[in-house]
Amino acid sequence: METKLGQIAEPSGASPQLVFTSIAHLIEEGMLERSFRKLRRWAATGIDNRSYCDYEQDLSINIHDLHQRLKSGKYKAPDIRRAWIPKGDGQGKRPLGISTIEDKIVQRAVSVY
Repeated sequence: METKLGQIAEPSGASPQLVFTSIAHLIEEGMLERSFRKLRRWAATGIDNRSYCDYEQDLSINIHDLHQRLKSGKYKAPDIRRAWIPKGDGQGKRPLGISTIEDKIVQRAVSVY
């Protein structure tokens, strides 16, 4: 397979008992930057209150630091900010979890690439 996800799918399909402890070695800085660029600029901020524009100011440094933490195993997904939004039928509210900007970047990099 040609994608990074294919590098996982191929061996796991051949050996269902195979267990992955990390896929961080498959994530590259370029993937993280592309993931960042695909995020919505005006999306809600997570518990760190860091916006897209804040993160973009030192983007290359921030991406490099995030990549190093992923590779070294020091990255830990932060807590999720909880918000309550109205249900579609107007009857009550439902919980919504809002991730930090870095967690959104990592989630997109892992799911898309």
